[in-house]
Amino acid sequence: MTAAPATSTAPSTRHRWGERVPLPNRTNRHCQRCGLVRVTRHEPNEMPWIEWWRDDARIRSELTPPCDGRFDAAGQAVSGTPLLEVLALGGKTGTKLASVITGLVMEGAQLGALDVIETPLRDGSVKRSTAFPREWLERLQRGLDVGAFERFTAKQIIERILIPPPPASGDQ
Repeated sequence: MTAAPATSTAPSTRHRWGERVPLPNRTNRHCQRCGLVRVTRHEPNEMPWIEWWRDDARIRSELTPPCDGRFDAAGQAVSGTPLLEVLALGGKTGTKLASVITGLVMEGAQLGALDVIETPLRDGSVKRSTAFPREWLERLQRGLDVGAFERFTAKQIIERILIPPPPASGDQ
């Protein structure tokens, strides 16, 4: 009796190419996992060549750039994707994240919950401004990582972040 082959539960790092999109003098294919675009150029009187593009920037590479697996099978950003990258990727999660950040700034300003930053100026005066609290950024990242953006509305996420976390056990 032979043992069954080992299977890996780790996500594949291979590109999952979408359908070919023919355009004048080129054919585009998008990776459904990372957004990389493979452009095969077909210029008149020249041999075809391949270019790689991601986030509107050309990647200069002789070989296929690696797939970083930014998206899951449903096209949503995967756990661990940094906040700014989720915003840049857009989609349902990126749009909801943008709405949550906007709501936090608006409600946080009304509640006086934004961080106050004092910046000394050359003339000796101090400029006061407000900023998004770092704690909120950490809580937003944690929410993305645990799937809160798929399970809760933007309003529910905003309310949850505005409530201070309970003190750690042992703090009295």
